[in-house]
Amino acid sequence: IDNAIESNCQVVFTTHSPYLLDQDNIKLESVIMTERNDKWTEFYQPGDDASLNLWKERFKAGELYISGRLKNPKS
Repeated sequence: IDNAIESNCQVVFTTHSPYLLDQDNIKLESVIMTERNDKWTEFYQPGDDASLNLWKERFKAGELYISGRLKNPKS
């Protein structure tokens, strides 16, 4: 992950593990979450949610995910 960030390339990971999100170099602003409903899959960026501003200063993305704070604001 560090090498990819340093070389300024885009990397796409898919996982059900919140621990990947706890890496020091993973910023909430770079995370895209997916949520599937009955008809389609919705994508959203929790880093754009202003209500998380204080939370993301204190907690890593994985911790916010485990706590349930990274839910899609539209659902």
